[in-house]
Formats: sequence, C-alpha cells, structure tokens
Amino acid sequence: MATNFPNFKNKHRYISHFSAMRFEELNDMPKNVILSYSSKLSEYIRRNIEMKRKRSGIDYAGAIVLKSYVSTDNKLMLISMPPGSPLTSTTADLLIANGAKRIIIMGCAGAINSELTFGDIVICNKAVRDEGTSHHYVKSQMYVSSSNTLTNLLCGISKDLDIKFFVGPTWTTDAMFRETKREISHYSKLHIFTVEMEAAALFAVAKKRKINASAVFSISDVLYEKKWSDFHDDMHKGYRKLARIALGFKDL
Repeated sequence: MATNFPNFKNKHRYISHFSAMRFEELNDMPKNVILSYSSKLSEYIRRNIEMKRKRSGIDYAGAIVLKSYVSTDNKLMLISMPPGSPLTSTTADLLIANGAKRIIIMGCAGAINSELTFGDIVICNKAVRDEGTSHHYVKSQMYVSSSNTLTNLLCGISKDLDIKFFVGPTWTTDAMFRETKREISHYSKLHIFTVEMEAAALFAVAKKRKINASAVFSISDVLYEKKWSDFHDDMHKGYRKLARIALGFKDL
C-alpha cells in the first residue's frame, strides 16, 4: 500500500500553529547570509572578509548554539552549521523572520557526475528532495529549485573572478551512510551533479517564505567510481574559491 509523505496529506497548505516570527530577536540582521558546513571554509571566508563574532549567536534553548559572524559593514552574516536538513530549515526560517533576504549554502559535496573532480565548484540550480524536511514546506515533487535570480548572480560573480564553475542539480539526502551504488548510478543517469544533505531544505523554505536562496559547493569526494574516493585535500582549493565568491555575495 502506497503512503504519502508527510503522513498528513497536503500539510504544506496549512498554517503553522506557531512560527519563527515568535522568535524575532536578531538585531540589525544583514540581508545576505551564508550557511557554512565546514569550520575550515568559515575560516577562509573570515580571512577574506573582515568580520566580528556575534555575541548571542543562534541559541536553540541552550541545546545547540550556532556560531555566527557579521561583516563589519553589516552586509553579511556567516553561520557555522552542523550538517543536516532539519537544522538548516529551522535556522533559515529564523533568519528570514528577522529580515534575511538572500541565503546561500556554502560547503562540500560529493561528485556523482564524471565531469567533476576534487575542488571543482558547482553552483546548484535545483535539488532532488530525498530528505524529509522540504516536504513539510512545499508540495511534494521530485525537485525544488534554487532562486534563478540569485543563482545567476552567483554565476556572474564567479565569472568576474575568473573562477571555473559548473551549474547543475544536486541530490539531497538525510542518510550519508546510505548512499547506495544503485542510487548513485540512477541519479548520475539523470545528470545530477552532486550529493549533499541540506540544499533541498533551504530551497523549500525560501520558496515558502518568498526569499532568494542558492548553494555553491566544492567537490570533496568522488562517488561515481567503483570505490569511494575518501575526502580529498583538494576540496580546500575549492574552499578558497568559495571564500572569494563569498566576498562578491556580500556586496550584492
């Protein structure tokens, strides 16, 4: 017997019992936000952009406190995130309630397309929704798209910086250690470029809340070969490119 997900059919249509608007408390919220899923990448970004640590950070009732930094011109917030779609969506909802208008993911992703190798830059135009979170925000479909306007702006920034990049879809999954060979082959044949754990959730929140969101990845590992590559140091070359793109994003 087939089941729907979420279990309560068409829940995306209904109003939440309470929302992130209840927690408006981030003063002087920058319009542009980067969610970074690598402490090393965050370090590279802070080397490129003069930033100060935001005292309060983002506090989830003391259970999780996310480190956040703000550029000295107050144009950009950088948040260091643990991986995963649920926390990404909750954080994005809070940021939007406090005034964020553009949110991008920056981090690493695995390559499932043989055109890609370690340290390559991929700007994401849509995500396969193989996680749970996005389906609570918008109608269940295979893909959710990034914001065309912001994705094109990121492409323009990369071109101006003479950074080679690819544009393509990602596969967002909740289960890193359950990425099977058959799935990788399946999504590769559909010309999906990468696999990661957050993009679909962010894009769904952005669509629901009517703000712009996109994602930029550095290739950290290769899954399209018979044997998984392990994570590769060349992804740090990609991180340095991402840090340069972050500076351009700040000034949008």
